[in-house]
Amino acid sequence: MVRLRLEDGEELPFNVDTGSALTMLDKSLEPKLGRRIGERPNLFLFDSTAGTHGIYRAPKLYIGNTQLLTGPRVVTAELHFLSGQPCKGILGMDCLGHYCIQLDFAARKMRFLDPDHLNTEDLGKPFPITTQDEERLQKETEFQTVFDADLFGQGNARFVLDTGANVPFDAMLEPKLYQLLLHEQKPGETNLSMTVSDGRWAPGASFPCVDLCGQTYADLRVSTIDIRPKRIKGLICLRFVARHLATFNFPKGTIYLKRISSGPLTGSPAPR
Repeated sequence: MVRLRLEDGEELPFNVDTGSALTMLDKSLEPKLGRRIGERPNLFLFDSTAGTHGIYRAPKLYIGNTQLLTGPRVVTAELHFLSGQPCKGILGMDCLGHYCIQLDFAARKMRFLDPDHLNTEDLGKPFPITTQDEERLQKETEFQTVFDADLFGQGNARFVLDTGANVPFDAMLEPKLYQLLLHEQKPGETNLSMTVSDGRWAPGASFPCVDLCGQTYADLRVSTIDIRPKRIKGLICLRFVARHLATFNFPKGTIYLKRISSGPLTGSPAPR
C-alpha cells in the first residue's frame, strides 16, 4: 500500500497491483471524476458478483510532489472487499508499466529507480516478463505481469506475479499443476482452505520445505483454483513476493527477485 495524492490535495491509500490491467478508484470518489464515459465488465478474478465498473477520465495522481504517468482512463468499483485494508484505489499496470520500481518489504519502502542505469549485480535472479500494450489493456480483463519459469518442476509454464493478491497462500495454481505438486513434494498439511470473494472454496496445502529456482523456501502454502485464460498456470501471490527484494524494471521487461527470507513476512495472512 502507498499513499497517493489527488489534485485537490486529498491523500488516499492505494494498493500497488502488478496483476491489475488498469488503475481503479473506489466508487465513493466518483463525484470528483466528472462525467462517466462508459462501463466495462467486472475486472476481479475472485469476485463474479461485482457487476460492471464505471469508466472515467483519469485524474491526476501524485506521489509526493511528482505526478505519475497513467493511462487515459480509470475504472471505479467497490473496493471494500480488499482483505481488511483501508483502500481507496488500485494502482495498476497502466501506471506501473512506465517505471522501474523496487519493493523493499523489510524496509517498508517503494523506490523509483532509473531503468536505463540499473545496477543489477545484487538484485537477485532475473526473469523476463511480458506486459500487454495499451490497446489490449482497454479491451481485455486479463492479468498483466506474466513470466515463464520452471517453478515447480513442471517445465516452463506461464505465471502471473500479482502483488495485489494479498491472500494466505504463496501461489494459486491451476488444478493439474497443483496435483502434480502434491505428488512430487511432501506436504505438511493438506486441509488448508480459503474462501474467495464470490463464495467459492479454494483448497490448499502447506509444504515445510520446497526448492524453487535454486532457493529453499520454508512454510510454502499453495492453493488451487480455476484460472482463466487457460494458458496461465498460476498466480504468484504477495506472500511469496514479500520474501524478496523485488525489482520490477517494466520498461526493460525484466523483474529481479532477491530472496531475503526463506519464510513468510511477519504478519502475512493465515489460511483457515
